[in-house]
Amino acid sequence: MNPSAKYFYLFILFIFSQVGVDSLYCQHISESVFYQVYIRGYKDSNGDGIGDFRGLASKIPYIKSLGIGALWLMPVNRSIDRDHGYAVIDYYDVETDYGTMEDFEYLLDVCRKHDLRVILDMVVNHSSIQSVPFQGWYKGTSHDDFFVSRPKNDPEWVNHHGHPVWHQYNRGYYYGLFHRGMPDFNYHNPKVINYFEKILDFWLARGVAGFRFDAIQHLVEGDRELTLHHPLTHEVIRRFNKVISSYPNTFSVGEVTDSAKGVDYFAREREELDSVFDFKLAESIVTSVKENDPASLNSYLKNQFLPEHNRAGGHRFSLFLSNHDRFAGDRVMTQLAGEVAKAKLCARILLTLPGVPFIYYGEEIGMTNYTGRVSNEDHALRSPMQWSAKYKSSFTMSENSYRPIARSYQHINVEIQNDSRESLLNTYRRMIEMRNESKALKGAEMYMPAEVKADNLLAYWRKSGGESLLIYHNLSASEIDIDLNMNCLNMLNDKGHSKGSKLNLPAFSSAILSKEI
Repeated sequence: MNPSAKYFYLFILFIFSQVGVDSLYCQHISESVFYQVYIRGYKDSNGDGIGDFRGLASKIPYIKSLGIGALWLMPVNRSIDRDHGYAVIDYYDVETDYGTMEDFEYLLDVCRKHDLRVILDMVVNHSSIQSVPFQGWYKGTSHDDFFVSRPKNDPEWVNHHGHPVWHQYNRGYYYGLFHRGMPDFNYHNPKVINYFEKILDFWLARGVAGFRFDAIQHLVEGDRELTLHHPLTHEVIRRFNKVISSYPNTFSVGEVTDSAKGVDYFAREREELDSVFDFKLAESIVTSVKENDPASLNSYLKNQFLPEHNRAGGHRFSLFLSNHDRFAGDRVMTQLAGEVAKAKLCARILLTLPGVPFIYYGEEIGMTNYTGRVSNEDHALRSPMQWSAKYKSSFTMSENSYRPIARSYQHINVEIQNDSRESLLNTYRRMIEMRNESKALKGAEMYMPAEVKADNLLAYWRKSGGESLLIYHNLSASEIDIDLNMNCLNMLNDKGHSKGSKLNLPAFSSAILSKEI
């Protein structure tokens, strides 16, 4: 290394800094770390055993303490399946279990005061059989041609679970991909597109900052062989994007489960979504950490993620570890069999990759799946938030919550972890702080080194705004010595150490080398 070069390298595992809320609110929403909230399961304010808008509002200071910049609220609309939320009855009203429209607007106001933006789950693929459009269409009194139908059944046309998709009614059969109670809208009818354009505008005008679009890859149907990624779907999304982008600093993200198709929905030149979730990356992160082997994650990053990321023209994938759907995997701590060190490592990988990170509520404290009896496997991932070891984990004062509190609440909760520097909760706080402060971590550039000599090591560069970071993650249960081919100065770490150009990285730990010019 040339001693006259104006470089210095700073080894850091954690950075402590104050992030001004004004600076967070002024940045574009896509640079935020998002927090996914199942309102029913977050905090009950009125003692009925169900989380609600005002309960969530009371916990906004906690969410801000994590460094979160935006919320994704799972469905808030009035729905026939209230515990699930995806069979909407009224797109212009809120779920009565959560409160009134006035309560929702109060929540938005609290979020504004704490510089938090809010995006809503928007169910545009299907409705409920109790919705006004479906009832009018079913009876033949209004909403003509609003839903997909045909005169005859096709019993061989089944969904991904092997269930029939055509359901009999008084004039033939209607299409319901997920369930007979969830009929699919007919987007070949321009009036359906216009119907949702007005709905999006309604919520944007009330102050929401965008939407997560549910099941967007299924939006338009053709024949039996063309029920995914129909070309017309992209035209519909472009119409939606015009509405959303007419408001400042908004964000849209889609549920596209096939990561290889994802970039087709959000590449900048397409003028469709701002992002889609990368389901394969979530699986690769957790699997590699669980198995102490970065091979599958390295392969996915090099061969698919980075090529697609670079093709997106500055737009980025949305990253996560787990969410509300069982098909995306169990809660992270359940997958990792309670190994906290591995959960911390997953968090550090998530928050140092390029993209828009989403954290599922309770993930920051290591909540596990609810292990009691549930009527739907997804419900195991949607148990009440664990706030303390007190009665009902301080989620509710009711004897009967919408679902029992997980038995783990007495030793896995916010109160216990809040004051422990080494807790999973405070690991998330430090990593989010670091990301909020770093131009490189918020930026889009990423490069994989040509060679990594240790088998259990994951390494990559992040660069942006004059800042370059070389990041190492040790996925093994043993320490690793790394030859840096450079000198480390100003070491800020109380676990690993460097000697000359050697870096010692403890088991399941991470290192960030900052290069400044």
